[in-house]
Amino acid sequence: MLLLVLAGAPSASALSLEADPCSPKPCVRGTCGPNTARYGLAQYFCDCPVGYSGVHCEIQSLVAPCFSTNMVLQSGSEKTSIYGHANSTVAGDTVTVTVSPASAVDGRGPFTATAASDGSWIVALGKMAVSTAPLAIEVSSKTGAKQTLRNILVGSVFVCSGQSNMALPVSSGYLPLTADEAYAQAKQFPYVRLLNNGHFWPPTPSHPGGTALGKQTGDAPGWQLPSYGNGTSASPGTVANFSAACWFMGTTVSAHAPSVPVGLISTDAGGTSIHRWVSPKAAARCSQITPTSTQSMGPDIGTLFVPMVL
Repeated sequence: MLLLVLAGAPSASALSLEADPCSPKPCVRGTCGPNTARYGLAQYFCDCPVGYSGVHCEIQSLVAPCFSTNMVLQSGSEKTSIYGHANSTVAGDTVTVTVSPASAVDGRGPFTATAASDGSWIVALGKMAVSTAPLAIEVSSKTGAKQTLRNILVGSVFVCSGQSNMALPVSSGYLPLTADEAYAQAKQFPYVRLLNNGHFWPPTPSHPGGTALGKQTGDAPGWQLPSYGNGTSASPGTVANFSAACWFMGTTVSAHAPSVPVGLISTDAGGTSIHRWVSPKAAARCSQITPTSTQSMGPDIGTLFVPMVL
C-alpha cells in the first residue's frame, strides 16, 4: 500500500496513524503521557507515583534523587537542607538526618522533621565548613526506612542551566581540546563531582523539588566522580556526556582553589524557549510577557526554572 503524505495541517486520520509514544509502556511505574511540548526531545513523560522518580519512575529513595553518595554540599550556607518523599514515609512520620562526624555541622544534630500531609519532608541542617574529608549522612524514618549517603564533600556548588549551548557535551568535537586531552586535564581535579540531569522534557520531579536524572542519555543517576572511560562510545565515562561549559568553568574554579570541593549540576535542554528558564518573579518585571500573558509563551514561563534550577 502506498501512503501519500501531503504538507499542511495533519488530518485526524493521519494523526491516528502516528505511533503511540507510550506503547510499549516506557514507564516502570506511574502513568505515561505524550510530550506535546517536546521540542525534538523525548516523546513521552512518566508521571511518577509518590516515592518514585527518574525518567522512567525507576528510582525509589527516601531522599530526593539530587542527594546521593558522592555529592557536594554548599559550605557556609544557613539554608542547607535535605528533603525527599518516599512511599515509606507517611503523613506525621518523623524523619531524622544524622551527619557523621557530627562535628562537621553546626548544631551537631541529629536533625529531625515531621512529614507533611502528602508525605514530603525537609530537614534543615546547620552551617557546614569546607571539607575534603568525606562525610556520611544517614536518613531514617520512624516507619523503618533508612538510607545512607557516603563520600560527601562540602564546598562550592554550581547549577549550570540553559539550552543547547549549555547542553553541548565535552565530547562534542567543537572544543579546542580533544577528548583525550580533556580527560587527562580533568585528572588534576580530585574534588570535582558531577550531577548530570540529562536532557529530558518535561522533568519528572520528586517531591519536593527533585528533577529528572539522565538515564535516557546513558548517565548514571545521582552524583558521580569524574571518570574517563576507555575512549569508546560504549564506555565514555561521566565527563564525555557532561556539559562542556559547566565542566570547564568548574575545573577553572577548582584550579584557583584546589582545596575547595566543587559540585557541578548540569540541568539543560536544547531547543527549549528562554521563557521556560525565566523565573515567574523575573518575568513579572517584563511588560511584554508575564505569567498571565495571552501570548503563546506566557503559560510556559518558569516551567523549567522551577523544577530544574530551584
